[in-house]
Amino acid sequence: MWHDGPAIAAWRIGGRLVVNEIQRGGADCHALLLAITDDPEIAQIDLPSGEKVKPAAGFAVVATMNGDPKEVLDPALQDRFPVTINIDKVHPEAIAQLPPDVQQAAEKTALIDNEERRISVRAWYAFVHLRQKLMKSYSEQEAQQLAATAVFNTRAQDALDALVIGASQGG
Repeated sequence: MWHDGPAIAAWRIGGRLVVNEIQRGGADCHALLLAITDDPEIAQIDLPSGEKVKPAAGFAVVATMNGDPKEVLDPALQDRFPVTINIDKVHPEAIAQLPPDVQQAAEKTALIDNEERRISVRAWYAFVHLRQKLMKSYSEQEAQQLAATAVFNTRAQDALDALVIGASQGG
């Protein structure tokens, strides 16, 4: 029995399909996206049920990714997304929700070009929450070290260094 997934469901109602981290999709996913994002005048998919489906008016696709689309996406798929917006700054409200001692480190490490050195704001949130819980049983320094090790693993010292640098820069 056929059940619509998010793409076909969005096609049927003329809704918006959000593809998060498009660069992580494999060849099969990208092939489907080529069909889904084809010109609405000619786009059509034959479902396994035998039904032919076309996109309803208003259908749109928004894709997100880390990195440069030109480096990782097939040119035909890139062409389906004529508007590219580069986010080069963490949203101020996301940073403001972190404690002051973490804000500068999070802002500086979240958008580093080198993916191996980048530390996401999500990871900083996890660190803050774990550190807070550990401070009930450990000293502040021990809690910070334990939380950094648990959240950042082999990158724990990098994160702790970023906190020290942030503090020295007035963060």
